[in-house]
Amino acid sequence: MIYKCEVAGKISYTDEPCLGAKRMDIEPSLGLDKFSGKKMTGADVATEKRREQLADAIGPATGINRQQFSTEVRRHNHNSSTKAECRQLDQDLLDAEAMEAATPRENLRTIQQDLLLLRKQFKELRC
Repeated sequence: MIYKCEVAGKISYTDEPCLGAKRMDIEPSLGLDKFSGKKMTGADVATEKRREQLADAIGPATGINRQQFSTEVRRHNHNSSTKAECRQLDQDLLDAEAMEAATPRENLRTIQQDLLLLRKQFKELRC
């Protein structure tokens, strides 16, 4: 997950959550060299493409999409209590982000602090 952070008027993009961060839905480009524009497939890109193909193949039978499949793969080695905690954090983060969007600016600080704690816990658990 990538966050857009603003500190002292400067904007930065990072994978570390910060107070008041905006979550960015960014997908890295797979297999393209940023300078030449030519397709260059490394082992990591090939693995990702195989996972996408597998997700597409089993999707109709399981009812899960690529993103859900990717989440399950990422959490595969977690124990059951950590998986349950990650699922709870998924919902808590959605609720907190919705609350942040609906909260007036003067009351925003407390909500953002709670959201920061949730995001840090999410990252620590490698959800």
